[in-house]
Amino acid sequence: MGYLSTVYGTEVSKERVKIYFELLKDIDIRVLTQVIKNISAKEKYFPTPANIRQESVILTTNKELTVDESIQLINKAINNYGFYKTVEALEYIKEQDEKTYQIVKSLGFRNLGMTNMGVWLNCVKSMYNELKETKKNEQLLPLKFQADINRIKMLALTNQEEGD
Repeated sequence: MGYLSTVYGTEVSKERVKIYFELLKDIDIRVLTQVIKNISAKEKYFPTPANIRQESVILTTNKELTVDESIQLINKAINNYGFYKTVEALEYIKEQDEKTYQIVKSLGFRNLGMTNMGVWLNCVKSMYNELKETKKNEQLLPLKFQADINRIKMLALTNQEEGD
């Protein structure tokens, strides 16, 4: 609270400190420290506990692997499960990172073992960058457009199922 008080030039009462502590005590102190720094760097006004909590959720849930970490995860799954325990390997990857799971699932886990390592590394890298760009573009869209796109996708799936 002293950090926020200094950044925002605001006197913080003991009662306010108690309230913030009560509402935020379940957040890890390292996360809370980083959240306070992030908020201070971008917000003009003293944050509410809700702002701090929201930023902590974003910080802890949006941790994204780098492409190299994604490849390390795939290699670890290959080393732990081989190429014939596909279900177990995919489950392991999915628990660690959703994006890597999507990539491996679309490439086919067993196909990684049948392909030259340089080839599948390049495939993983290009798919990773494509997914990252897609996610970035989706986040830039206004919520209304995102909702419209999701509605169109649902209609397309429904029409496809009716056609089958």
